[in-house]
Amino acid sequence: MTERAEQVWRDEFERLSAKRGALAPKLVFLPTWWPGRSVAFAYFNLIAIGSGLLRAPPDVRRYLLAHELGHIERGHTLGQVGYWASVLSAVAIGQLLPPALATAPIMAVLMGAVAWLSLGETRREFEADDVAAARFGDQLVINGLNWMQARRSEAASKLSTRRLERRRAHLAASIRGI
Repeated sequence: MTERAEQVWRDEFERLSAKRGALAPKLVFLPTWWPGRSVAFAYFNLIAIGSGLLRAPPDVRRYLLAHELGHIERGHTLGQVGYWASVLSAVAIGQLLPPALATAPIMAVLMGAVAWLSLGETRREFEADDVAAARFGDQLVINGLNWMQARRSEAASKLSTRRLERRRAHLAASIRGI
């Protein structure tokens, strides 16, 4: 069943990314031991799908793929490099410098960079949802977010709730003709 489910994802992915040619992102499936089985993420030019999502309904599958392609199209995955470089630099400096220096302004600057880079997460998620909505409409995004929210941690659900509220408001405004 897993191979068949993966092929369904691959077929949908190929339809969505067909116009990108040689620069088309690659779809990978995470192993069952991966922490957080119901995850999907874009990293550089890869879209990774957790094993817990393989049997997602078709509209959720379309939403997730369009959303993750949105991250790649908008260049969000390049920002991840800076974020993780800042995190790793802060950890390395904390390990290499004497404690008095590790807690000094250097650490404050590096941790500030980490905080600044992570502030854009909500905006990036909104933008990726906008890409998915442009392809499939607000209702499909709402359905996908609802389905995913039921499978997420409380912290992740807070951002999902904000995304749902934003998308519902957008749908309501479009119905009213605003």
